[in-house]
Amino acid sequence: MIDVRAHLARKPLLFDGGMGTYYKAKPGTECEQGNLLDPAGVRKVHREYLAAGAEAIKTNTFGLPRMAAARQPDWQALARAGWKLAAEAAGETGAAVFADLGPAPDTEAVPAGQVYTAVAKQFAALGARNFLFETLSSDAGVLEAVQAVKAQVPDAFVLVSFAVLPDGYTRELIPRGISIPCVSILSSRFLSTA
Repeated sequence: MIDVRAHLARKPLLFDGGMGTYYKAKPGTECEQGNLLDPAGVRKVHREYLAAGAEAIKTNTFGLPRMAAARQPDWQALARAGWKLAAEAAGETGAAVFADLGPAPDTEAVPAGQVYTAVAKQFAALGARNFLFETLSSDAGVLEAVQAVKAQVPDAFVLVSFAVLPDGYTRELIPRGISIPCVSILSSRFLSTA
C-alpha cells in the first residue's frame, strides 16, 4: 500500500471519483448497501478507478456517519464490508485506501463528534490508517474525532474537505476564503499529533 506521506513528498496523489456517482444502487437503496448486497458491483467500481490510474481509493461509506447517527443497525457491517472491498481492490495495485466519512448531522441528542468518532474508530479497528472527512459544510465534531483517531492510530493520515458554494461559504455559512465548488484543506490543527 502506498505510504501517503512519502508519496505526497514526491507528487500529488490521484484519488478515485465518487462511488455514488459511478455505482448506481437499486432505487431506494443507499449506495453503501451495495457493500453487502452487491459486493461484486462495488469491487468492480474500485477496480475500474484503479485501472484508470487512481493511486488512492475511498471506501464506499460516504453516508455512514448519517446512518450511524440514525442508529441504523447494520452500519458497522457496512463499514466492515466497505473496508474489506476497498482493501482487496487496492491490494491488487498497492494503492492507498481511505476510510470515507461524509457529513454527520450535529444535534443535541447525537453530536457530530460522537458520530464521527464512533465511525472513525470502527475503521481504525479494521486497520485504516488513512481517513477522509469529505464534503463537509461544518467542522463540528471533526477535531474531536481526529484526536480520537490519533490516540488509536498515532500515524494516521487525515484529510478534511469542505463543500463551498460560489460565494465562498459552506451551506452553514462558514467562510473558507475561496470561491470554488469544493476544496480540500489540510490543517495543522487537524494533523497535529498532540
